[in-house]
Amino acid sequence: MDYVTRFHEHTKGLLDFNNLNYSPLAWLSIVPTSKITAGSSSFDSGSSLQRPTAIPDTGLLCDLLWSDPSKDVKGWGINDRGVSYSFGADKVSEFLTKHDLDLVCRAHQVVEDGYEFFADRQLVTIFSAPNYCGEFDNAGAMTSVDENLLCSFQILKKMPG
Repeated sequence: MDYVTRFHEHTKGLLDFNNLNYSPLAWLSIVPTSKITAGSSSFDSGSSLQRPTAIPDTGLLCDLLWSDPSKDVKGWGINDRGVSYSFGADKVSEFLTKHDLDLVCRAHQVVEDGYEFFADRQLVTIFSAPNYCGEFDNAGAMTSVDENLLCSFQILKKMPG
């Protein structure tokens, strides 16, 4: 079942994958998941990205959207998606230490339970679309962060068969 049949007609345009070209980038949250390209090594590098734009097959914007954590990788590796890179827990730790941060929150990767921690809970992937495109048997999730920076997750249940 695709999103057109699951959501009201007026919202389908908001959920169109072409709208990734217009979506804002959460630079602070996503940059550590990227293999910083073209010598970029700071948060300021994201301010030069022009939006809206088509997502290229290589480069910083591609890496911000499509790089993924991998338990089987130390450092940087080849991504199973066939685009961008995979990265190990060591790269998450290095980034957090360098920028005095505690947690990376990311999206753009289907995870079974709607959210999934990586690198000793230093990174969390949050995926909000249950039964993604009718092809996956995944839950979705949303997160909120309270005034004490405590994260909580609301699970969006899988739709039956």
